[in-house]
Amino acid sequence: MSFIDKFNYNRNKITDTVSDTSISSNLKNFVDHAYGFRKIHPDYAGYCCRLRKISADAAQNNTFLDFKFDKNQKLSLDSSGYTTDTQALVGTLSSWVGSETGELEILYDQGLIGQADSSEAINLVHYTGYQSHDGGARTERNANHTNPLIVDGGVLQTSNGAPVAKLTGSGIMHFDGGIESNGVASGLHSDNGGTSEVFVIGKLPPASTANGVFDENDTVGSNAAGTQYKGNFLIGGHINSFVEDMAIGSIGQSADDTRMYFYYENGAGNGNAITGQALNSTDTLLLSAFTNPNTAGFKVNNFRQTKQFNGGVEAEPVGVGVNRTPKIILLGAPAFADASNNRGKGEFQELIFSTQTLTDAQRIGVENYMASYFNFFSLDSSSLTSQEKSSLGFNIFKPTYGAQMSFQAENSSWKGSSFYQFISPRGLNNLRLKSKLSFVNNLAQTKTLLNYIESITTGDITGEQAFTGDISYLNFGSIKNGIEISFDTDYYRNFSGSQIIDYTVVDLSDDVYKVDVSLFNNTVSPVLSNGMAFVSDKTSAISDGNFSKFDVATGSTTDCNPTVFDNYFYLTADRVNSISASNVSGVSTYTGVADDSTRTFFWEPDRSIPLAVNHANRTEFFKNSFVKTLNISENQNSLNQIELTFTNRSQKETYSMLHFLESHLGYKHFVYYHDNDAIDKNKVFYCPRWDHTLVYKDSNNIKATFVEIVAPTIPV
Repeated sequence: MSFIDKFNYNRNKITDTVSDTSISSNLKNFVDHAYGFRKIHPDYAGYCCRLRKISADAAQNNTFLDFKFDKNQKLSLDSSGYTTDTQALVGTLSSWVGSETGELEILYDQGLIGQADSSEAINLVHYTGYQSHDGGARTERNANHTNPLIVDGGVLQTSNGAPVAKLTGSGIMHFDGGIESNGVASGLHSDNGGTSEVFVIGKLPPASTANGVFDENDTVGSNAAGTQYKGNFLIGGHINSFVEDMAIGSIGQSADDTRMYFYYENGAGNGNAITGQALNSTDTLLLSAFTNPNTAGFKVNNFRQTKQFNGGVEAEPVGVGVNRTPKIILLGAPAFADASNNRGKGEFQELIFSTQTLTDAQRIGVENYMASYFNFFSLDSSSLTSQEKSSLGFNIFKPTYGAQMSFQAENSSWKGSSFYQFISPRGLNNLRLKSKLSFVNNLAQTKTLLNYIESITTGDITGEQAFTGDISYLNFGSIKNGIEISFDTDYYRNFSGSQIIDYTVVDLSDDVYKVDVSLFNNTVSPVLSNGMAFVSDKTSAISDGNFSKFDVATGSTTDCNPTVFDNYFYLTADRVNSISASNVSGVSTYTGVADDSTRTFFWEPDRSIPLAVNHANRTEFFKNSFVKTLNISENQNSLNQIELTFTNRSQKETYSMLHFLESHLGYKHFVYYHDNDAIDKNKVFYCPRWDHTLVYKDSNNIKATFVEIVAPTIPV
């Protein structure tokens, strides 16, 4: 290994391992066919794709090479190219294509079926002769179309940080055979009684009302009006006389109604599942569609629809006949209603096809595998149990004891006459969190965690994503790259939007490593989350009864107090009965206790706290003269701030304090009766800052800063 190879490595990576791009072993058996520009199936050992070179040099023009994945298991300019006949190594993609163009000729099937029997592999192949349908007429097209672009001017085409095939609107790709001479479809399809699952990463072609109005009532068998066929397909095909077609694309319903859709034709009648979602032809999307004998469904990122149109009326899914399976799917199809070359545009990056029925958990597992790699960040996996996540091969990391959470309110504050203080929060997300979390694992797990950290601390340095995207966010409780970092929700919910400040790796002992990660978060809003953007919602209604000390009860804005934030009541003792709304509303619990409930800060600190009165701000230093402390206002003998410490507190007591502090948003007033009998106890404070350390199970420390309000008002 040369000095350059050894020492001049990629500083975006801190580990010496290659992130595995393939799907987890728990899901690989569902990957019957797979197409993309990374290694998808972990057992696949073949080529990624075959490219055609377009060159001004006649000797080089229309030459072909097969390319393998690079050392990072992806297609790149460093990928090795081999001759298509003798498989002789020629060089890298970069050295072969130079500054010219490389087009996609074949995208090889990485799926399980083709691995078991190579004759069963269904490759995605450039196809120049296909049929279009227009009002019953068939048209064969054999023009020399432009293939999807992979390399343009020597530059590998990418989207979301990964290679992309840019569809030109004329170069159709088909799945091994398209329509055979006898008119029987032989493309990508399911032959096991109607089950198919399709997962696609791509950008939809824009719809146009010039495509004609789609009529979901038309049928194929009778050569119905051509309006049925007028759509733009990213993945799909609607072929004359075949009634078991599948398509994902866009459509012009009317002059003011364009939409993305999943089309699954159910027999000679109609059985389409068409989303009502507005067309999005500007962003790369994760689209998944599924059919079986009972349902047809379609999901766009986090939007799922499992309804169909029957007779023009949206209805629940109807049964799909036993042998009604998709017979052919194409990539970049131009609607089969128009012989022109202006359809079938868009972008394609990856497709996974299964002929098996997946559970919802398995479906989410495949979607997360694709979404995380292509930087959609992570899809919602909250419906999965921990057991399901483990069964899908996800790595779950939770912070060890010693986690530190520090909250700081960003407020505008000024003092008027008589030391009256005015406080205003700086925005809806004025509460900022800095946290320090530790993870202790073996070497393999530590490298997996570091690979995850690398994925959110590197990325685009220019463009919209660099400044407004969420790729750099750590979203607790969400899976990315098969990894989830989550909290023990006894205290905090799995909130989103944290960003890494720094991290430290410590070798503790043989095969034991600790990673300390410091983060900040200013993206979530307690105001918009009813005071629970960070803390978990472990509240119960005041009507429930059977309360324990430190429980948090909630009243309604109609029966108790008019604002949500004034309707949290903290139990000062165990209580069997429910809490009366009339007893706890108003000033009664703001200043005291009613029905064993209060809105005062009633938790006792570790020890008596010093109460200091500071007059330094009244001191004037006269030049070349004496020092004088002047009376400048009323209310000069007020407390500035006090520091409270609570150590070794239980989970329940700690949670109730954390809830109280967050729901007061760093600026809302509350009553705290200190224990110093020498000083007036009737004082009102706000808390702009507090720290929480999870020492051990059921053992917590909290430090809080209280600032006195000189002229408080009743917040009800």
